[in-house]
Amino acid sequence: MKKNNLRLFISMMILCLSISIMPLTVKAAVIPVEEIEIGGNDLLAVGNSCTYTCKVTPKNATNSKVLWSVSPENCGVTISAAGKVAVASNVSVDKVVITAKSQGDESIYDTKEICINKSAIRSLDLVGEDGKSIAGKKIYLCKAKATENTRTSFDIRPKITLKNKESEIKFQPYTFKSSNENIVTVDNNGHVQVTGNETGTVTISCNLIDGSKGANNVSLDKKITFQVINPVTEVNITGNNVVAAGRNALFAATTSPLTPTIPGVTWEVMPAKQGAKIDANGKLTIDATCKLDELEVIAKSKNNNDVFGKKTVLLNHTAIKEIRLMDDFGNTYTNQKTIKLYRQKVNGKMVTDIKLVPVIKKVDGTKEMTNTAFEFSSSDENIATVDQNGYVSVTGNKTGNVKIYCKAIDGITDQKTVVSCYTNVKVVEPIRSVEISGEDVVIPKTDKTYTYSTTPVNADNKLVTWKVIPENCGVSFVKPGILHVDANCSLEEVEIQAISKENETVIGSKKVWINKSNAKTLSLKDEDGNIIEGKIVQLFRNKPCEETPTELYIKPEITWSNSEVTSNNKVYYTYTSSNTKLVNVDANGHVTLTNNRTTIEDAVEITCFAHSGGINLSKKFKVKAMDALTGINISLPVHRSNYIVKGQTLQLDVKRLMDVPALKGKGLVYTSSNPSVATVTEKGLVKMLADSYSKVTITVAANDKSGVKASIDLYGTNTITDMLLGDYPSNKANKKYMFFLNEGKEEALNLKFNGPNEGTANLKTVCPDMEITSSNPEILEARYENGIVYLKPIKSDGTKDVNITIQSMDGSKFARTWTFRVLDSEDILDAQMLMIPNEEMFDFEKLLENEDTGEIIEEDEGSNSIFDKEELKEDDLEEYTEEKAENVEDEEFVEEDN
Repeated sequence: MKKNNLRLFISMMILCLSISIMPLTVKAAVIPVEEIEIGGNDLLAVGNSCTYTCKVTPKNATNSKVLWSVSPENCGVTISAAGKVAVASNVSVDKVVITAKSQGDESIYDTKEICINKSAIRSLDLVGEDGKSIAGKKIYLCKAKATENTRTSFDIRPKITLKNKESEIKFQPYTFKSSNENIVTVDNNGHVQVTGNETGTVTISCNLIDGSKGANNVSLDKKITFQVINPVTEVNITGNNVVAAGRNALFAATTSPLTPTIPGVTWEVMPAKQGAKIDANGKLTIDATCKLDELEVIAKSKNNNDVFGKKTVLLNHTAIKEIRLMDDFGNTYTNQKTIKLYRQKVNGKMVTDIKLVPVIKKVDGTKEMTNTAFEFSSSDENIATVDQNGYVSVTGNKTGNVKIYCKAIDGITDQKTVVSCYTNVKVVEPIRSVEISGEDVVIPKTDKTYTYSTTPVNADNKLVTWKVIPENCGVSFVKPGILHVDANCSLEEVEIQAISKENETVIGSKKVWINKSNAKTLSLKDEDGNIIEGKIVQLFRNKPCEETPTELYIKPEITWSNSEVTSNNKVYYTYTSSNTKLVNVDANGHVTLTNNRTTIEDAVEITCFAHSGGINLSKKFKVKAMDALTGINISLPVHRSNYIVKGQTLQLDVKRLMDVPALKGKGLVYTSSNPSVATVTEKGLVKMLADSYSKVTITVAANDKSGVKASIDLYGTNTITDMLLGDYPSNKANKKYMFFLNEGKEEALNLKFNGPNEGTANLKTVCPDMEITSSNPEILEARYENGIVYLKPIKSDGTKDVNITIQSMDGSKFARTWTFRVLDSEDILDAQMLMIPNEEMFDFEKLLENEDTGEIIEEDEGSNSIFDKEELKEDDLEEYTEEKAENVEDEEFVEEDN
């Protein structure tokens, strides 16, 4: 049975698989035609045919076939099933309509009207307005009008011949088309018009639309190329204004724009054929026998010849043969001579201009020259200019050599030479001032050398004449620049002069003092009278404090070799710096630093020279250019204050403040104002040697002369041996005693020191600065101010101890800790708030026990107290403690007021 079931299951599976792989036939959806559009010629001629197209929408229509028909029928126009229309010679109509209908849905169709011409075209030609053929040629038009005659349009005229000359055509068999309507447009009448948008080349096509073809089915269509160009708007002519008989001259023309599509001009001369002619290159030739007094040279643009330029040319009947130049004084200048002019006047003197006059020799001395035929020019107008009257002037811009030309402008000879001459002009620099250098002081029986310099340094003539005023008084120049003073000279002062030989109004002068004795010694001091010669002086680029030296005034002092004659003696000083990039010194001995820095720390040498007429004395010292710290900051370590217990140490925290990173390791010097109170090491470790608030000042200074320093005051204190927090004694601190505080009520507790006679920190001369911490500030906050500890209970929590620790900041590490719990009012009563050790908190016998004697405090006789060691009710505890508080000998058991 099981085997039969298995066979049945397998058979069913095979059957299912067979069914699943059998092909299924699904009928596709029909896509209908939505639109039909006929395309093809609008015109046909007799004997011609055209196959029309039919565009079916959508493209994937199920049945895209169409049925063609023509109306009227039997009129000599037929159409095939493929849409080919043929016109027979016996056509009887001028127009027909063809129809294309969808084969699947005849309600979808399109129609097209076709015009019929009774003759086909045999040939087509295009002609211009003059009737000449222009097909296949290039015609130029201008983008815009430059003149009224500038051509920006053109009319094309098609010329056709018919195959049937006896027939006439009713419809125009051609159309026109532009290849770029942004440049040129054309209408169906052949009118070509420039748009003015841009230039370029455009093809205009004339196409037959009646189906006519030439032999071998060759197209009869024609094309013309139009080039649209930028028009020439202006023509300018340059060349001679005067031309003499027997001479020729070359003229040039420039157009605007400079690079037209068709470059160049055509030349003409008016009047023509009267002894003057001009060739294609602009060369004008005047016959020797020409009688004209003037003529016009004309240049027409080849780009558009209605734009042209004109130039009037004057004619001389004889030419210039030779030219020479002469000045106002009759001096004649040839090409070899040089005229010297000065770039500018000084004190109203020096020649800066000259007038030149041309002397002319004519080819024919019997004829007059009615027009000026010469021209002046300068080879460098930045040096000197010349006008057409021959007036030469220096510009004052610079010196140098320049040629002044005078040339004939009446044309050139047949040998292509120009008659001209020139003269050289040299423009030189005049002396504007003279300055004398040398000693301001001299002594008798000595010779001193003086030099001079001129302004400008490139003056053409720098020679001078030396002179002494007053003259013949024992002081004189024995040689140029060598001043001698006689032994018996009684003058105290003279003036020496250097006078320009070129211009005697330019004089350099100098006062010279005559000393009767020479200087013997020289010493250098600063403003405070300190001797600085031979030493190194520190100066700083920045000034962080008033004491920082940033400049120095040198105060030189001298002694005289003859002290008896010093009353009228004079001395002057000069100074030099060995490195002015770092250190400057002016003529008054004022020394300053620049902002430059160098990795080399060598000092700069400053030299002072004393000039007294004899041997010059000199002394030197050095300046070290430095950067100073901007400040020093001293601070105390964490957990420390200015109070130090005797015998303890304190490491100062010192920071250097600076603008220059190189000062990071700047040396510091530590000093104590009183080493018997406290000492300090070179690294800032202070050791206190005194107590009782002994004061000492520790100073930290930069290890240089900048004066940058900072200081801090420290105080020696006594040792703290005991500490009392309000009514909580120190003997209850650091033990397992617990004190209770009322929630929300802040306690202000005086801090006292060193019992049995406790006192304030000031009274006991101990450290007044304490650091207080709470082990759980969320329950109990603690702070310390001016000798008072403030405890602020935040919330009650009878299960958590809060430790309040007070530690001295004097370096002794002395500290005390008290343990508190914060309870509400009712819990306070239950716990008997004041100083109850944890193990005795609810032992009532202990509550009444005298801590000193151990005895139980008895009730007064006759008391009605309900207090009993066996039973103590909560409501009676407060009343009992109030009544019995006076009998408690130890202050520890006084209850806190709730």
